Amino acid sequence: RPSGHSQRPYRLVETMAFDLSEVKMKVHLWQGLDDHTIPPSMGRYLQRHLPDREVEFISDAGHLWLIEHMGDVLDILLDRKEVGD
Repeated sequence: RPSGHSQRPYRLVETMAFDLSEVKMKVHLWQGLDDHTIPPSMGRYLQRHLPDREVEFISDAGHLWLIEHMGDVLDILLDRKEVGD
């Protein structure tokens, strides 16, 4: 586990009022490998602890990757919602 500033995301998860293993819905996680705000190690942590998840680690992507790819993300999430209806 990282130390200092990059350890903050872990502290957040450790203080949640529930265990990640209790999450019942599917989670889709996109993690930029160049993200310096939420480090890739946090994505790997979530990958290990969420029971039903799909994780994509994205090369050459930082924290704001989502802004440029919002359409792609929404397409994936909306397709999943239609399947679940």
